[in-house]
Amino acid sequence: MKRLFQTFGLLLGSLGVLLCVAAAVGVWFVGARLNQATDKVFDGVDRSLVASRDRVLAAQKRVQESKITADDVGNAVQNWMRSEATERLTTRLKVEEKTERLATGLRQADQWLEVSTESLQGVQKILEIARSLGAPADVAVVDPMLEKLGVVRGQLQQSAETVDAIRARMAETDTLEERLRQVAQLTLRVIATFSELDSRLGDFANGLADARANVEHRKNQTHNYILWAQIAALLLILWMAAGQASLALRSRSI
Repeated sequence: MKRLFQTFGLLLGSLGVLLCVAAAVGVWFVGARLNQATDKVFDGVDRSLVASRDRVLAAQKRVQESKITADDVGNAVQNWMRSEATERLTTRLKVEEKTERLATGLRQADQWLEVSTESLQGVQKILEIARSLGAPADVAVVDPMLEKLGVVRGQLQQSAETVDAIRARMAETDTLEERLRQVAQLTLRVIATFSELDSRLGDFANGLADARANVEHRKNQTHNYILWAQIAALLLILWMAAGQASLALRSRSI
């Protein structure tokens, strides 16, 4: 009878130790999978932020180029006002060509900002999924960026409307002096708006760089959470394994 209890205790303790080893392997495996999932989620967010920032910088460059073009339009209008009648046709063609280039640049800048908006919306969705899985993801951090980008796009679209107004004014047939005066005023308005847009886009690009740093911090923080959870689980398993080993050893001494 005594031998039976010894054998049973030894088997039970050994089985407990084996289960603890299996649990430790399981903890390691789950931790590795969670780390891989964390890298996948946050790397996806980082790629989207990089893509968004690249588009914003491209739009900023286009706005800077458009400001130069708008300055050229303003100078051309001033030359037109001072030019002789024989030169006005050539000057008008130059103004129309530069205005068309200006409109094209604004449309392209708006398209890039639209892509940037879509990238940020993708970031928002990824963060929502990460938060639902328990990761420390702050979805609300994207909302201010989308709001600021919406304001910038609104200003850009207003500038495009002003450029369209310049083009429409050029096509009208009332007195030349009145047309040129209004075109000059509209051009000055566009130039002022471009200066503000340039500053806003630069600030927004810096904000995206800060967001990338925040994402990297959250990624490292999540890795640390997983690591500490693994350590806690392994210590608990080790304590349980020690108990099972003690049971097996004590059963031999009965």
